[in-house]
Amino acid sequence: MFGHILETWTITVVFWMFLSLTIFITFSQSDAFEVTKKYCENDKEVLSKTGKIKYYGLLIAGNMANQGQTGNANLSFTIIGEKGHFSATSKLNKFNDHWSVESLTLH
Repeated sequence: MFGHILETWTITVVFWMFLSLTIFITFSQSDAFEVTKKYCENDKEVLSKTGKIKYYGLLIAGNMANQGQTGNANLSFTIIGEKGHFSATSKLNKFNDHWSVESLTLH
């Protein structure tokens, strides 16, 4: 039994790394997150709090529902700006195949 502990832990770690990569790729490459990034980089209120945005954190969480030309999304992510690190939550709606930011909250 103890002879297979190393293999078990290796498989477990590889599984969680693969799952994390899949989630990262799904959210970071989505149209909803791209629209959210453009919104953050052009909104004067967000920029006044964060300063110029340097980059976004790797961990992006949330949920998305996509029914063809309509849908909605709730995303949580980190913004790293000149004035520090900020947690952000955005709500988006999709209508006629175009995403729009309904609200964005910085914490």
